[in-house]
Amino acid sequence: MSEAAAIVPRSTRIPSIAWLLLLLVTLLILIVAPLGAMLVNAFMDRDRNLTAANFATVLQDSIYWEALANTIVVAGGAALVATSLGTLLGWVFARTNAPAGALLERICEVPIFIPPFVGAVAWALIAAPRTGLFNRGLQLSGLPVEANVYSLAGGYYFMRRIVDPVRAERRTRIAFERLLADARAPT
Repeated sequence: MSEAAAIVPRSTRIPSIAWLLLLLVTLLILIVAPLGAMLVNAFMDRDRNLTAANFATVLQDSIYWEALANTIVVAGGAALVATSLGTLLGWVFARTNAPAGALLERICEVPIFIPPFVGAVAWALIAAPRTGLFNRGLQLSGLPVEANVYSLAGGYYFMRRIVDPVRAERRTRIAFERLLADARAPT
């Protein structure tokens, strides 16, 4: 018997196993069972006969291909914009003495703490084509410009605001700079 096992009483090890089993059962009920049911139902028709017709329907209908193309365009564009801006801001925060840099860095961290659903509702209220607060202000000012959160450009902007890599980029750069400093240090 190892020293660690001798130090920890048996009574405290059993409840940890019980918690682990409870966690596994919960994961099975909440994740594996619904996914399994969905997979089984994907291969069944309305009369519960085994079929692949559901897949043929999805693969032949152009609306699904258009949705896939839009998803790839929005996700790729948002990733490109977020990474570019995150890299630029990460460099500015880590390598320069920007005025109010600490405040700007904290402001850039705010989207991390806002759940995506709350952000989606907020952007719909702000930039909906006909009813958004921003568009109402533009209409009252007489400007012919309209923001549309539901367009591809609006999707890019929305995804960029919700998924912000600035914090991760900055930490990566700082860690890399420390690694380089350690490598340059005389031994």
